[in-house]
Amino acid sequence: MELKQVIKVGNKLVGGESPAFIIAELGINHNGDVHLAQKMIEEAARCGVDAVKFQTVCPEVSYPVDSEAYRFFKDTLLTEEEYIHLKSVAQANALIMFTTLGDEKSLGMVERLDFPLTKISSGGMTNIPLLKKVAIWKKPVVVSTGMSFLGEVERSVYALMEAGCDEVMLLQCTANYPTAPGDVNLRAMQMLMSVFGVPTGLSDHTEGTLASAAAVALGAKLIEKHFTLDKSLAGPDHRFSLVPSEMKRLVQDIRTVEAMLGMPLKKPAVSELERRVSMRRCLVAAKHVTRGEVITNETITVRRPDLNKGRGLEPIYLEEILGKRFARDLQENDPITLGSFID
Repeated sequence: MELKQVIKVGNKLVGGESPAFIIAELGINHNGDVHLAQKMIEEAARCGVDAVKFQTVCPEVSYPVDSEAYRFFKDTLLTEEEYIHLKSVAQANALIMFTTLGDEKSLGMVERLDFPLTKISSGGMTNIPLLKKVAIWKKPVVVSTGMSFLGEVERSVYALMEAGCDEVMLLQCTANYPTAPGDVNLRAMQMLMSVFGVPTGLSDHTEGTLASAAAVALGAKLIEKHFTLDKSLAGPDHRFSLVPSEMKRLVQDIRTVEAMLGMPLKKPAVSELERRVSMRRCLVAAKHVTRGEVITNETITVRRPDLNKGRGLEPIYLEEILGKRFARDLQENDPITLGSFID
């Protein structure tokens, strides 16, 4: 089995020459309030993202009952009916909705919700039994690779492949919240691209938008960024999440970076072709000269052309022309053309 380099997710293509797939990570920032979650989806759509993502976890299975994580996830649970409603909201706003699957007990509900892809978190990446069950769905899987060595990523990818999944996407990720700039390691993202050849991107836990834009400049095909409506809300992720104005700016910056990338071919931009004529130096008469006068460094020069008179020969011909004689009288700045001289 070969892994696909371009993957269709809903009505979007991820990888290849397609624009970066931008995910607003709602996670548990809805704080268990379906109305807040709906508003977040609607605001995310206005920002121009491609998808919204939740986190679906059974706290009793995934965390010790006396842990802080257990309390956070217990207090932010959404029901299957609420997910169904939110999925319809996402569809009405032309967004793809999916979730991070946290444990096997949540498998049934997530499968019934029929999301177009599934996310595996950095913490779940080594849960090979869960990955194998997800792979059976024959849908794209995106895997965050925080805290991992390359060999662990290979093991997870091969487990998905062996179970029948050939649509795998990877996210470089640092499991610090927030992540310091020196820990982002965008070059690791490039390594994952090279090794696996699958759509690869960044799960960005930094504060601000620079890391995501830089990742796209380096070839990221997916960007995942936490989203909130208010950084002061209770919960672990709000303070390093983007509010709508910041998410909108992130989307704009990413699309601008993509426009800047162009193609791996050195040639003039169409918009600068005219400037080749007006700005490139050429050979012109340095002063008034007469027919039969010897061409010297004092009588011709390299200068921007007077376009009213036309362009002269390229400067590369200067030494070849020196010592020849002018074929006619010329005024200063007249172009030196093939008809301007004789042997």
